[in-house]
Amino acid sequence: MFRLKSVFIAIVISFVGLSASAQRMTAQQKQQTIAAITRAAKKIRTLQADFSQVNRNSFFSEEKTSEGKMYFKSPSLLRWEITDPVSNTLIVNKKQVISRIGKHTSRLDISENRAMQNMMQLIVSSLSGQNLTSNSDFNISMTAAKGQWIATLSPKRKDMKQMFKSIILTFNNKTRLVTQVKMNQTSGDNIIINFRNIKTNKSLSNNLFK
Repeated sequence: MFRLKSVFIAIVISFVGLSASAQRMTAQQKQQTIAAITRAAKKIRTLQADFSQVNRNSFFSEEKTSEGKMYFKSPSLLRWEITDPVSNTLIVNKKQVISRIGKHTSRLDISENRAMQNMMQLIVSSLSGQNLTSNSDFNISMTAAKGQWIATLSPKRKDMKQMFKSIILTFNNKTRLVTQVKMNQTSGDNIIINFRNIKTNKSLSNNLFK
């Protein structure tokens, strides 16, 4: 369970900080931007991308980098596959989580685990940008930089505050897609993930999520 939870946090906490030239949006601009992102998110049936992931440990001043591929199929199928330097795969298939580390495979039913369900929902909604409408879960501020919209989400719920200081999502302002996300843990650690070669609404086999 500890290893699975660590993988979940590693997935979620991986995105880039605010640019010094970012300009804070007015309330009206914020509302219009979130509406534009939400409209784009609703059109996404599938999403796939390559990613680079940097795990930063504040205590040991360590930095670990990995490469991989991500596949998402609406509404709740996710495959997060690290290909380098080691082979690790995490699959979320509705209420089941499948973890493959090397030759070892484990399965976890999260149907009765509310905390794990919340974590899975956070992962999926961060990828699609749908958590920008979760007013009950986050305080949200929006800024604009060159070619980017940057959303900073501050958790409201006690369980999220215990894990995260903030979640930062960076969107391409033309495609309305997430290109970078940063989550800052309360421990001071963070993970940075950059997405590239992003493709939407391409056919994805359900076998990817088994």
